[in-house]
Amino acid sequence: MADVASLDDIPDNFSPSYLPYSPTLRQKQRAIAFVKDCYVKDAYIYLSSKDTIQIKSQVFRSQRKSEEPHKVNIDVLKTNNTISDAHCSCKAG
Repeated sequence: MADVASLDDIPDNFSPSYLPYSPTLRQKQRAIAFVKDCYVKDAYIYLSSKDTIQIKSQVFRSQRKSEEPHKVNIDVLKTNNTISDAHCSCKAG
């Protein structure tokens, strides 16, 4: 069972540098718009082990917020500053 965590448990240097590729400026702008325009419905942070943080969220697909949101899961390794696993319920995964 994972323990509930807080934002303090996420490393201070958590950034796009955790991704295996460098996001484009357009991708960064869209990510900011998703958060700012309330596309992110819920976000939960769990400590699944000593060095792994799980972030679970629900994200709306578009401005039509009457549809079911996608479920997004991200596993962050604190030891080597990487995303170890990520999954989305959308078609792209």
